[in-house]
Amino acid sequence: MQFFENSTKLSEIDIKNIEPFGVLNRFKEGEAISATNTIFVILEGKIKIFALHGDKKKTLAYLDKGEFFGEMSLSEDSDTTVCALALSAAVLLAVPRKSFKKAVISYPELSFQFLKILSNKLRQADSEIESLAFGSALSRIAKILFGFCQKYGEKTDKGILIKLNLSHQDLAELSGSVREVVSRTLSKFYKLEILSASNGNILVKDIDKLKLTITQGS
Repeated sequence: MQFFENSTKLSEIDIKNIEPFGVLNRFKEGEAISATNTIFVILEGKIKIFALHGDKKKTLAYLDKGEFFGEMSLSEDSDTTVCALALSAAVLLAVPRKSFKKAVISYPELSFQFLKILSNKLRQADSEIESLAFGSALSRIAKILFGFCQKYGEKTDKGILIKLNLSHQDLAELSGSVREVVSRTLSKFYKLEILSASNGNILVKDIDKLKLTITQGS
């Protein structure tokens, strides 16, 4: 079962209202997703968002059902191309910019819902910038894992299972660190029995200690 509520998701009513203005797209696991001037609403599956700069790649976020991406395309001056990858079989609702405008005219409450979610995303981005500026690598990685507990955590009798197949490189990109530092940090968490590995996923055995590390990590 989902352990924490996610505040960056559209409601079922919001999705129902916007659905007539988009086109359903199906993607296979591992398939790249790229489009300009389009918002994607995730109806099924998990999606990885990343940025490319030359030959360098940075993981930005992991999204799942009810979340959306490509919101930068709402700007008339933007020709932003979304870089995303389907981590599982996925069904996305692709809503072109012009169609999105028609949707919010037909359902004005959509404007408020999108604004609320974008505000939450901005708050998260501010928090990430603060962590990069002032937090240690240990606290940043702990914060990312705690966030995944909030978003993907499933409560088990042994702890909270994060059902994402995260590599050390993924965590390094998310935390603004390097893979070697992530490896050392996870090893420390394993020794402290805060985490353990579980079939390619991460099991958080002590959520309170993990949360404490965010503020006291060094």
